[in-house]
Amino acid sequence: MIVGLATLRLYARHLSPSSYGVVLIAIQILSYLPVIGIGFITPVNQRLLSSSDITERERLLTFAEGFNTWLGVLVALISTLGIGLYSLTGIAQQSGQTLAFFLSLGLITGIGFFISNQMMLLIGLKAQSLVFLIGSLQSWATLAGLWAGFELNLGLWAFPFSSATSTATMWLLTWVAIKRIQPAYRFVHFRTPTDFWQWFNRLKIDGLACVRTQAAITLLFTIDLVIVGTVCGAYEAAVYGVLSRLFAVLRSVLQSLSEASWPIIAQRSQQESNLGQPLLYLNAWMFGAAIGALALTLIPLTRWYMGREWTAAPLVVWLMLARNLVSGLWSAAGYYLLGVGRFTTLCRYVERELIAGTVLAIPLGHFFKLNGVAAAFLVSTGFGTLFPLFRIYARQVNTSPMKLLVKVWSRALAGVLVSLLIAFLLLPGFQQSWRPAVVVIVSAAGGLISGLTWSFLRGLARKSETGGTLSLRQIITQC
Repeated sequence: MIVGLATLRLYARHLSPSSYGVVLIAIQILSYLPVIGIGFITPVNQRLLSSSDITERERLLTFAEGFNTWLGVLVALISTLGIGLYSLTGIAQQSGQTLAFFLSLGLITGIGFFISNQMMLLIGLKAQSLVFLIGSLQSWATLAGLWAGFELNLGLWAFPFSSATSTATMWLLTWVAIKRIQPAYRFVHFRTPTDFWQWFNRLKIDGLACVRTQAAITLLFTIDLVIVGTVCGAYEAAVYGVLSRLFAVLRSVLQSLSEASWPIIAQRSQQESNLGQPLLYLNAWMFGAAIGALALTLIPLTRWYMGREWTAAPLVVWLMLARNLVSGLWSAAGYYLLGVGRFTTLCRYVERELIAGTVLAIPLGHFFKLNGVAAAFLVSTGFGTLFPLFRIYARQVNTSPMKLLVKVWSRALAGVLVSLLIAFLLLPGFQQSWRPAVVVIVSAAGGLISGLTWSFLRGLARKSETGGTLSLRQIITQC
């Protein structure tokens, strides 16, 4: 979160919205490539986590060596050629950068994809904590590279310089981590084992479904930015991109518990089908409290932190807040379905939402600009995350879809109302400079505390009937 916010500050200090918008679209397009690797490595990790057969695990790792190597070469070529073609477009030529700039950005991104795929294999090796640690250190390396690039007056070349810094950091840390756990693992291995195609055929159905799912999820939260850049222009893309980046930071923080849960669910399979429900309810309180806290404070915060020219209109902000609330409430259920291997089901509904959002956003964006694009993707949640995927999750855990929705949304709306009320009362006295940040923290904490208080009172009432003491763990799981 800190790195994401600091990065935005660097953009505001060293770039104009228009120049940032041009590069942002290129970076956004390149960010789709890792989806291919994550999609294929996730079924491998799921098999590694659920299998206790040492021989099978070793064969899987041998398959991963060859697969990652060849996939890395392919993606490096695609990213370099693809970004080379983007450099020929009118919006890219507005930046005044040479072909070498775009090719270097594409090549470094392709190499980073290869290293990232190796890092994700640590999840299957039951070292998920190392993935988060390496990812965190990589983020700091990216920030340091970007800062150094701007200080050296590299201009937009600070972006490939920063990517090279983060890729080198990730490679070193990932190599050390994997070698400590699996010394025989080879990072680069062009010779495929004899049973390579056998494993490929066994994994391809889940792998392709997972690639489609990961691609759809990634596109779902980023294609709106590309549409804005194409339909509205580079300046609008920069303004919209700042909001998208802020919400991405918010989701990464609030979804961290859900993201950490799916490998545990994969190891336990469906033996504990209710594992995700307490997390689902806690997630509702967290997202509700955060969205309510930002509803009145995000605009003054953006104006202070980035500058008036980077700040979006209120309607755009509120539409994006509503969409992120809907998608955030679903995240815990989505990671649960990922853990139990429901790749195809996830893929189907996320793709429906993506298609609906894209089809609506292009004409609405043309006529209503940012408001139209934001509204289109809010409406599209009705095809996936708003209800259909909750229904699939409810069936998976043997509960009523309507009861589940009522429980989740009642908690979320309660969190929104409490934090919104606190923000409304505090904001008049904290409008200047950085002070709205205090309002965000206090109001979000108030919304979350209201959820824990509700859970405590419910648990206390139950314990008075059955006897015994009430632990902190029970309070959290009964949210």
